[in-house]
Amino acid sequence: MEGRKLQLTGGSTYVVSLPKRWVTDAGLKAGDTVFLEPQVDGAVQIRARPMEKPLARRRVFEEKGAERRDHLLRKLIGAYIAGFGYIEIRFKPEAGPFVRRVARDFSRMVIGPEVIEESRNSVVIQDLSDTAELSPEKCLRRMHLTVRAMHEDALAALRLRQPTLSIDNFKLGNSPDFGGSTFIGVPLLRVQYDLAALRSRDDALARDVAQRDQDVDRLYWMVAKQYNLAHTPGAASRDAGEKTELHNYRLIAKLFERIGDHAERIARTYPVFAEHGLEPRLLKELDAARDSAIAILDKAFFALLTADIDSANEAVDDLDRHQKLIDGLSHHVASKKGEELLALAAIVDSLARSANYATDIAEIAIDYAVSKGAETP
Repeated sequence: MEGRKLQLTGGSTYVVSLPKRWVTDAGLKAGDTVFLEPQVDGAVQIRARPMEKPLARRRVFEEKGAERRDHLLRKLIGAYIAGFGYIEIRFKPEAGPFVRRVARDFSRMVIGPEVIEESRNSVVIQDLSDTAELSPEKCLRRMHLTVRAMHEDALAALRLRQPTLSIDNFKLGNSPDFGGSTFIGVPLLRVQYDLAALRSRDDALARDVAQRDQDVDRLYWMVAKQYNLAHTPGAASRDAGEKTELHNYRLIAKLFERIGDHAERIARTYPVFAEHGLEPRLLKELDAARDSAIAILDKAFFALLTADIDSANEAVDDLDRHQKLIDGLSHHVASKKGEELLALAAIVDSLARSANYATDIAEIAIDYAVSKGAETP
């Protein structure tokens, strides 16, 4: 490293000389303009020419026509997460309908990509998203609120509603069955159970949980993409702290994605309980375990946002109490049989895993808060 003295000219302008070899190699001469770019660590970068926005990278896939839909989708999602701005799919004309359908499905599944070009044997997709408009922190905030609501609604969909009682009109009469006493005419007293409508409504709620799981996936892929873009050659310079933060955000986004998966898993058990619902005592225990898992998640995410080590430790410590609820549920569920046993075991397991993932977030929050603290001299 070479040192240069700072000089003051004109009473207010600071000047530093540039190495002659660098000026010559850059093709500069007296009177040319150089460009200065302050860095996040306080350094200043000097460029012979203005920095150009890096060209979007392009990825080309050759579709041979025998590929399954999910295989092609995985490759497209992988290219998106890797940060490719353009994705081109080339194919034989007879595979056109299949590839175009998958390309449009992909565009709906992720944030940003749109089909911008089509020909007889190719499709070009461009990522139009602006990462500045949807930062990793914003993504995590949305994921937190979404998975939280998903867990609330997943169990709500399994709750059997009480029947409604409606009376069309009243008619007085004598009944031999009641000793001739006056009563409301039973033929006109109609009890409506409306269970078909209630089941339809709860089925819609269960399907809505599954739909929101796709929204959580979209946000996770967005965070993963931003992490990879930050580590791509030619990307804007970031200090070590920013890269650590991005790394933590990616880890936490994956944990949120897993918590969302478990909410969907709970909602998928709906058909087993659609007819008879869950017994009140068991439902109360499930609600308590669900509320416990959500409380741990809330506390862990708050600790992350505020760098609060005490709150993060409380979230981790709360796992012991949550595990007692899970153990009680497991004992209760063990008396069930058949399909109901399998469905309830899946619900209990998902409530246990969701809380464990939440404590993983709390532990990352502790690590991050410690790293941000002032160093001891």
